[in-house]
Amino acid sequence: MKKGWTVVIVTALTLAIYIGFSFFQPSYTYPLLDPRFDAHQYAKAYNYFKGYNATYELSFPFHTRVLMPWLAAHLPFNDLKTDFVWLNGIFIVLTVALLTRV
Repeated sequence: MKKGWTVVIVTALTLAIYIGFSFFQPSYTYPLLDPRFDAHQYAKAYNYFKGYNATYELSFPFHTRVLMPWLAAHLPFNDLKTDFVWLNGIFIVLTVALLTRV
């Protein structure tokens, strides 16, 4: 089998597994989580980049972690959980494809 097909097959398999995992994984209920969980900080950043909050007030060290919430806020789903699930899936599939290629 050629190397290119191996990357395609592994990437497709990774995508299928991730879609299954994201469908069956339990969902967070943010108000029920302990306020010390980092999910609340990422939700605040996401809400700021979506335009729901006027100020960017996050605690250390989350105030410098802007890439993932910023990217998630630009996805078209307008739902915190859905945007982060898709964004994580994109990065997982790209990472597996790159590692398989290397």
